[in-house]
Amino acid sequence: MEMPSFGIFLLTVRTNAKRFFGYGCSGSGDIFAHTLLKHYKVREFEVKQGALVAYRVIRDAIDVGAFGLGEPIDIWIMDGQSIRQMSPDEMLALRDAYSTWMEAELETFRKLFPVSEESK
Repeated sequence: MEMPSFGIFLLTVRTNAKRFFGYGCSGSGDIFAHTLLKHYKVREFEVKQGALVAYRVIRDAIDVGAFGLGEPIDIWIMDGQSIRQMSPDEMLALRDAYSTWMEAELETFRKLFPVSEESK
């Protein structure tokens, strides 16, 4: 089997024996994660970007009520040199970045689709 050329990878073998390289999702929220991740070019991300997207995926899955998911959110980093758990300070920074991202997304949506005076 030829390995991909983009550094760290996850190989997931599903029950139907299909293989794919890139990100991997498992557990009770995996369907939410796959749905949310499909919009991002995860192979182009730096570690910090990937951690933020991972946080968003987990946070959004918790918020929509995926069975078995809840706080605390715990993210581990595999960077080619080591595997480590993100520190509490890093997790706080991710939460802040997530909040900023959500605010920016809502602002962009409102600019693209402003509410007309008639619909107020």
